Amino acid sequence: MSPIDRINSMGIMFNITDNELDYTLSNEHGIGLRYTKDEEEYVTVYEGENPRRVMLDITTWKGVTQGALHYYGELRIPSLKAETTAGKRVYLDNNAPQQSRGLKIQLTRPIRKRDLLIDRGERFKGAQLGEKIKNFDTKREVEAAAVKIFKKHFSGNWHLVKLNPQTSSSINGVALENSEDVLCELS
Repeated sequence: MSPIDRINSMGIMFNITDNELDYTLSNEHGIGLRYTKDEEEYVTVYEGENPRRVMLDITTWKGVTQGALHYYGELRIPSLKAETTAGKRVYLDNNAPQQSRGLKIQLTRPIRKRDLLIDRGERFKGAQLGEKIKNFDTKREVEAAAVKIFKKHFSGNWHLVKLNPQTSSSINGVALENSEDVLCELS
């Protein structure tokens, strides 16, 4: 069974964690799937840039514990569009196959001995070494985890892109603009 057939038979959920990802996503992921809505046939299409992009979103959280700062990472694959037999392009709706919709992959890391010693072990009480958690200590750890998952689970023409929100001024105030860093390329 090809990776695409396996994905199609699984019905991918919108949100998964990286340790639930046990298959490969080709750059054809979700493309060409047929479905019917109100007696009209649709086929999923990709109309973005090539190579396809997987976006890394890094967020932070400053916790209640003095000096605690954690980073979280998520890989995002944007959803596709659909085309009718008449050639009209539309956004996907709930009738579209799940594997053609956007996918979010929450990055995780294993608990280390150091984590179990922090705060005399109270924070991860009952946890075992190697158990998966979502918080990272640095942005670099998040980026390294993203590159590892990207290389292991993506094939074909993809780029792993990190978004960097930048504030800029405008006539009416402050706006956010994204610059991008390509962290890894597959072809």
